[in-house]
Amino acid sequence: MAKVTITFDNGPEPQITHNVLDVLARHDIKTSFYVIGHKLENEEGRTAALRAKSEGHWIGNHSYSHSVSLGASDDPHIYDIEVTKSQEIIGDLSHPDRLFRPFCNAGIIDHRVFKRDHISRLAEDGYTCVMFNAVTGDWADREGWVARGIAEIESRPWTTLVLHDIAGWPDGTQTGSMERLDEFISLVRDSGHEILQELDPDCIPMRCGELIKSMDDLVN
Repeated sequence: MAKVTITFDNGPEPQITHNVLDVLARHDIKTSFYVIGHKLENEEGRTAALRAKSEGHWIGNHSYSHSVSLGASDDPHIYDIEVTKSQEIIGDLSHPDRLFRPFCNAGIIDHRVFKRDHISRLAEDGYTCVMFNAVTGDWADREGWVARGIAEIESRPWTTLVLHDIAGWPDGTQTGSMERLDEFISLVRDSGHEILQELDPDCIPMRCGELIKSMDDLVN
């Protein structure tokens, strides 16, 4: 039996997020949603995030615009634009540990994630940096993501899996991938695996501003 922490990035998109929350409620699963700050600037988006929190899910920060990795930007103000601004918008929806998941283009974790001073700022601001060890490509591949997700879970003792409560591609192309979430969860449980809300310590290099392990491999 393996452990899996299912997490959701890039929302809220109200219709999709509410459908995801309905599925999670049916299965009595609690998880984490890493939200895009600008998507909370409208009433429908904030209402979806508020529902998630009220139902016991954790809300984390996944940048304001989700447009560039912090480490790939030359803008000296990028941290304030993408991290601080988004956190201010999230406000009291935030998990008390100030969960932050950086934008990693297509799930690629490398030296472009941060610049050195961003690590210092995250520590000063008391953030918990939440990484991951599995992506499924669900945003692009409705047919293949479920099998990839199961394979990832069965490849290690504890998987922190990234899914997306969005309709599909940023250009508006819809994949309908979250229509298979119920099927995926049933397959995970039928295989005897345990679904947790708890975050895998191996995916937490910083907790509440304290550096737990080196983040040098994430720094440009």
